[in-house]
Amino acid sequence: MTSRHLGAKMTREADELCGGCAYAAAVIEIYKRIPVTALNDFTDGQLNSIQGQANADFNTFQQILISTRLRTTQAIQEGN
Repeated sequence: MTSRHLGAKMTREADELCGGCAYAAAVIEIYKRIPVTALNDFTDGQLNSIQGQANADFNTFQQILISTRLRTTQAIQEGN
């Protein structure tokens, strides 16, 4: 693979990452809108639900990062 092809592939990878980052940023903004003081108004069940969703979102973000790192590493190795 030439450096030109590698650059194009990495650009596609960056575009995919940006899509994942846009998703992550939107989700994080939702969490930021909830003031900490509002958490006192939720029942334990509601707080558990929020925590469960936050954990699921965190795991999704981790998978985006892991996948992106693997694809970037693979693109670099294919370029050598």
